Amino acid sequence: MRTLHWRGLWLAIGFAIASLVIYVCLKPGGLSASWIPRSDKLNHAIAYLALAGWFGSLLSQRAWLWLAAALLVFGGAIELAQDAMPFGRSAEWADMLANLVGIAMGLICAHWFGAGLLARLDRTLPRRY
Repeated sequence: MRTLHWRGLWLAIGFAIASLVIYVCLKPGGLSASWIPRSDKLNHAIAYLALAGWFGSLLSQRAWLWLAAALLVFGGAIELAQDAMPFGRSAEWADMLANLVGIAMGLICAHWFGAGLLARLDRTLPRRY
């Protein structure tokens, strides 16, 4: 894990993002804009871009393979939960592909500017003692 003074806060924000993803994916009706074709897949990619980018900024690059695997398992568990629920939601391989694309894009973003951006933000907050 990267050395950050407010690591607990950054992890809490990441888990809040993950909780929001669970809620949106499991609530009846989901989060789909009817005027955007394939918006469900776009939403999946954006959600996993956010998760991978956030947690990728917190972890060292050596842990990214484990992060990607954990996020794929997370997405698979959500797909299975959707399929088991009686709200008309179903599991789709295309959703998992969209998740994978989002994970890859999120890790690219974390590589380009995530860690530096988070470190700068961490330095601007007052120190706890």
